[in-house]
Amino acid sequence: MWRFFWKWSIGLCAPLVIVIGLGGRSEAASFDKIASDKISVYISRSTGRFYIESSDLLTYSEGREGEPTSRAMVYVLDKVYTLGDPNAPVTRRRTEGTGPAAVHRVEYKTGSFFVEQVIRLSRSDTGDIDTVAVQYEMIHNGPAPSTAGLRLLLDTYLGGNDGAPFRVPGVGNVDREA
Repeated sequence: MWRFFWKWSIGLCAPLVIVIGLGGRSEAASFDKIASDKISVYISRSTGRFYIESSDLLTYSEGREGEPTSRAMVYVLDKVYTLGDPNAPVTRRRTEGTGPAAVHRVEYKTGSFFVEQVIRLSRSDTGDIDTVAVQYEMIHNGPAPSTAGLRLLLDTYLGGNDGAPFRVPGVGNVDREA
């Protein structure tokens, strides 16, 4: 069994507003939510894809309501599995805890790999719970070693700026594809 770990924390630099992925409030019933008084994460119950919005609601996106635009893909040899699609379905989802201490987990099956997405809120340098940590764990259960990778696409929308940079602790501002 092989284990791979990826972890990102995405924070807000007050007083800025950030959305990673976009979604409509009209579909709130189809999302699980974890939130603090500063930030909320909505996770699709069917796909595990997510979007984030701040508490001041300046992140509303006209004409862009619907499924979140975060998208994670697993590459195994020459195959691509988009998490939440039919070739990499959600096999289990659960929220542990309540309020800002909640941890949301989504598990997927992709060929010989199991992938778990873990989303939680955490404190930033400001001391506020205004940061989202997204972690992926891949476990390979195949009979032989395999080459694999993970790509996470995040659509940022900051105030009126679509494609705005966001801050990754330990890395700094991210303003282009890495």
